[in-house]
Amino acid sequence: MATARKKKRVASRPATKSRPTTRRKRRRKSGLAGPATDQVKAEWINRLAWVGGGVGAAVLGVWGAKQLWKSTVGEIRQNNAIAETTVDGRPAFFANELAIAFNPSGSQTMSDFFGDGTDEEKVIALLRQIPSRRVWEQTIAAYSKLSKGRNLTKDLQDELTSFLGNEDWDTARQILAAKK
Repeated sequence: MATARKKKRVASRPATKSRPTTRRKRRRKSGLAGPATDQVKAEWINRLAWVGGGVGAAVLGVWGAKQLWKSTVGEIRQNNAIAETTVDGRPAFFANELAIAFNPSGSQTMSDFFGDGTDEEKVIALLRQIPSRRVWEQTIAAYSKLSKGRNLTKDLQDELTSFLGNEDWDTARQILAAKK
């Protein structure tokens, strides 16, 4: 009776369907398996790794060159802006002198932690020396170049206002409003 059951199970499978074979078995049958193909695979993987590494190095090199170019151009622009600060009466001169008046010690750490203190009298005197509205706008642009994008008007307001009062800021606004 046990043999009859086996026959039924075998007979119930379709005759055209063969058992699925794994890729490795198929390679062995075709002669593509074994140490030789594993060595070829390893060689191709190494080649792809070298190509991928080369592409990665090229991308990294291009990115590094771009960063170097940006920093070099930025330094040149800042140096040119600083060079213009030596000429009295030029907008860059006013921008530099205002930056110095905002932070007399020149130390950013000192200014951040201990409140270096702004020389308000010097700021007001410099604002009075600016001859026109056009020179003031050029001074704003020069200050932005010197201070890596900071806004002169905002810094001026921050430096001249305090919890005690805004009289210095009000004076500065009146001086700037009178410029034509």
